[in-house]
Amino acid sequence: MFRLNPELNAVVAPNAPIEPRWTARIGSTISSSPTVYRTTLLVSGNDGLYGFDVFTGRVCWKIATPEPVMSAAVYSGNIVVVGQGGRDSRFDNSPYYVVVGGAGENAMLGVDLNALTLHWGFAIDGTGMPTAIIVHGVALHHDGSGEIVALNAHSGQYLWRENVGASASMTAINVLGPRAVVTAGMYKNEVVAFDPSDGRILWRTSFSDNCSGFGDGPVAVAAGRVFGQYLAPLPTPKAAVGSAAARQHVYALDARTGRLLWDRAEESGVVPRWDQAAIPMAHGNAVFIGSAIAPYVLALDVVTGRLRWRTRVGGPVKGSSVLSAGVVYFGDLAGDLWALDARSGVVVGRKRMPDAFNVGSPIIVGRSLLIGSRNGYVFALPLREIRESRDPLHD
Repeated sequence: MFRLNPELNAVVAPNAPIEPRWTARIGSTISSSPTVYRTTLLVSGNDGLYGFDVFTGRVCWKIATPEPVMSAAVYSGNIVVVGQGGRDSRFDNSPYYVVVGGAGENAMLGVDLNALTLHWGFAIDGTGMPTAIIVHGVALHHDGSGEIVALNAHSGQYLWRENVGASASMTAINVLGPRAVVTAGMYKNEVVAFDPSDGRILWRTSFSDNCSGFGDGPVAVAAGRVFGQYLAPLPTPKAAVGSAAARQHVYALDARTGRLLWDRAEESGVVPRWDQAAIPMAHGNAVFIGSAIAPYVLALDVVTGRLRWRTRVGGPVKGSSVLSAGVVYFGDLAGDLWALDARSGVVVGRKRMPDAFNVGSPIIVGRSLLIGSRNGYVFALPLREIRESRDPLHD
């Protein structure tokens, strides 16, 4: 699944005595989070799926695709599942929706990692940018048309589909329990839980359609709660006409019923054209989240939503963070990697990097942070280097 676990805290082999350090670059933008398969780092780029040697950063192979791959790779056995499709939208007059994300050749793809070939492909109506999940050998995907499609992950065989009436953009399906998963979408702005075996809706929670970001940000699940965020519009003064002002909200839902438990208004700023949501990460009694509209990272109490700390950084933080040994690591849109004390939010270290970090979230492998950047860099950097660095902020 996206970021390996419901909390979205992607730590691989935390006790392994490995400390990769390398820099690589591909020829396209990276909008996804990396995934590790054995000793291969899987990175989705806007021109295909790449396999890197996790220790050296050498590009071992590439599977080219006709449309961008912005979803994270998920796998079952030797089959990796990704979605292809772009950001452009088209209009549709069906009873379910009027805006369909993905105007090009949208598809779910199954790549055989043994043969390094495309094993199967399945056309979908909306964009494949969201990340799929594999449950008991079944790949479930929520696309830009609002449909949930279920395929056999190994063969690509069609199993069932269900339109939930909420379109996904850059979100991902998460796990609630043995027979329940959850997703979020827009047009209608809803968080929807369903049975992964047949698509039966278990609950759905609606938010105001004036808000944005529901289709962009995956939700985190922890402590019996579902955590997400959205942008609520603010009145725009005449001097600022043409710029959409908004307030970021972070919310928690009851994972069993979908009931709203708390909703906290936080940062204010201007809504970006793309990637309007930050991705939460939950750990222990706190949920950590950045902001797509302001240069801050927050820690909120999972039960009450009370603000534990708020730390200013160099730029908006749209991707998720990752936590290890009491330190939270993440990258910002200004091009810095950060290490913060998880309990207090105090800056432990800041590493200046040569490129910005957008929605592609970091993972930890052994003792190193691995992350892709907006303009195609992939970095493997020892955690200690980030903690020990005191680089100045970007101008």
